[in-house]
Amino acid sequence: AWAGMQVYNNVTSKSKVAQLEGELVKLEPFEQKLTSLNKKKTNLDVISADLSSVVEDRFRSIGHLDELRKHFTSEVVWLSSIEDLTGYNFDNKDSASSGKKVSSELVNVDFDSLGYGAPAINANTAENQEVNAIRVKGFWRDNPASQQAVFKILENIKNATNSPFTFEIDGEKLDDNQVLQIQSSIPNEEYKASFTMILPLKSPALIAN
Repeated sequence: AWAGMQVYNNVTSKSKVAQLEGELVKLEPFEQKLTSLNKKKTNLDVISADLSSVVEDRFRSIGHLDELRKHFTSEVVWLSSIEDLTGYNFDNKDSASSGKKVSSELVNVDFDSLGYGAPAINANTAENQEVNAIRVKGFWRDNPASQQAVFKILENIKNATNSPFTFEIDGEKLDDNQVLQIQSSIPNEEYKASFTMILPLKSPALIAN
């Protein structure tokens, strides 16, 4: 009886295996299609992530502008330019004033005079660098507070809640001279004096070339 049962099971098993192998052969074309579709999905996921990052960065930049707009509402202080900076180095105590940085402007400063089809992104910007700071340039005019009107704006930016900017790098607080260069008096026969403010970003934006 035992031997007969083993023979029966063996025959039955072989029949089942043959049946399953036949079904597998029928399913192989679907497996190939699913594998191909999965590869396409993976590629699309990568592209989608890149596009989402671009859109997110675009709205992040709008958020930066909105934040600056909240603070630069003074009648005696106004802005002349706003630039994204890549790879800005805050180690130098004279960072805001020296002008000799390892950073690059993300957008070519001469983009408005470039020929048709010329890239607006600075060619000197290294691959996969991060926009880690914003450079703000502007002027202040004669007023009772003098250049302190600009320092007050900087102080308000520092103390703002939910700000996209930070003034602490690698655990060390930045000095005012690291983030602000300012003319302390208005030149003769002029009505204004200039300033340059470097605002570090809490969340740098990756720029993939």
